[in-house]
Amino acid sequence: MRAHECSAGPAGSAKRIGAATFPSSELIEGLLRSGVDVRLEVGGQSMRPMLAGGEIATVAPASPESLACGELVLCRGAGGRLVLHRLVAVSGTGAGRRWHTRGDALMACDEPFEARQVLGRVARIEGLRLGVAPAAASTDALWWRAASRCFATVSGATRVARRITARVEQVTKNLTIRSNSRKVRRPL
Repeated sequence: MRAHECSAGPAGSAKRIGAATFPSSELIEGLLRSGVDVRLEVGGQSMRPMLAGGEIATVAPASPESLACGELVLCRGAGGRLVLHRLVAVSGTGAGRRWHTRGDALMACDEPFEARQVLGRVARIEGLRLGVAPAAASTDALWWRAASRCFATVSGATRVARRITARVEQVTKNLTIRSNSRKVRRPL
């Protein structure tokens, strides 16, 4: 699979990529529908605390039927806007089937998406802020799948995750301060 790097905007908006200008969301949709992985910069705050904005998500083409609850999916929303949220439920059957997504920091689900609006699944995230240094993670990793399942199924998971994230950041900061302030003296 090839990957194409670009930023997304509303339908009809243009972004500069290399030496040419393209309608971003239509280009991204076309690439995914033709089987090409796409790298996008995550924007907004709706996926906090897991994604704070600025991370790079690699989106792989996927059929809507192959998606599982807890996965991060890219869909075309109202007005052609691209939405990267967590799949929390699938309802209906046949042509009436709908995919329900929600941002981790949001209380309500997005409007349900039809199969034609589901573009792909997030396969990799780069630039995660896990502690001090940015990291990258495959969404196939066990810890990622467990955290995703938690966000998709447990009510109040966002509040719990925010508390855990804040506590981990505080402990990391305290350990860094302590390690910098201690001077180890070795006997001569």
